[in-house]
Amino acid sequence: MKKLILAGIILAGISSFADEVNIRGGLNAGNWYSEIGGFNTGKSDDLGFEFTVEYMKEVVPNFKLGIGTGYQANPKAEGKNTETEYYVSPGVEYEAKKGFEDKKYYDSIPIYITGKYEFPINDNWGAYAKVNVGYSFNLEKDDAGWEDYARYEINDVEQPPIYSNSKSYETKINDGFYYAVGGGVKYKSFFADIMYQTTFADIEVNGEKDNLDYSRVTLGVGYCFGF
Repeated sequence: MKKLILAGIILAGISSFADEVNIRGGLNAGNWYSEIGGFNTGKSDDLGFEFTVEYMKEVVPNFKLGIGTGYQANPKAEGKNTETEYYVSPGVEYEAKKGFEDKKYYDSIPIYITGKYEFPINDNWGAYAKVNVGYSFNLEKDDAGWEDYARYEINDVEQPPIYSNSKSYETKINDGFYYAVGGGVKYKSFFADIMYQTTFADIEVNGEKDNLDYSRVTLGVGYCFGF
């Protein structure tokens, strides 16, 4: 928390020297996690999103440098399920599962330096290339969880489980490096971009350490406030 407060003070100071402030929202079109042994597959079928604020200043013609931050809501990582059974017959539904659950392990608040080179087309239109490099404060969410159960329903009424041996594992997440590369187009004060991003994170599950880095392709739109 102290590190986040210090970062906020630094951002507030830098903002007074900015030529522009960019407000942006983004949706992740693709997600990849590092695979952790038997816990997850490295895939994710969920969507992540983010909201960012950047303060930038033109340092040479067409090149702007600045600092940014935001909140990145990361999706669940797909768990490894070793066994799944499911069948339906008239009036009866049966399900059994054994394996690790899909879990949302962390969200992120990155603090980063950003550089943008602009390619003006005319008075209204332009394109740009962009790079972010910084540090991500990763916020712990769910513990890793093991599912081992069998249940059934009769005429859409759930019955007491046949058996249930589910449990959770204490999970810790560490902060790490963050970067993004991409580009976009700008029309007057509006812009749209596509960025490839990676957040690095170390994870500890039940005392065992591993990496749970998160990469994604993000589609973003935003508005630029000039000063």
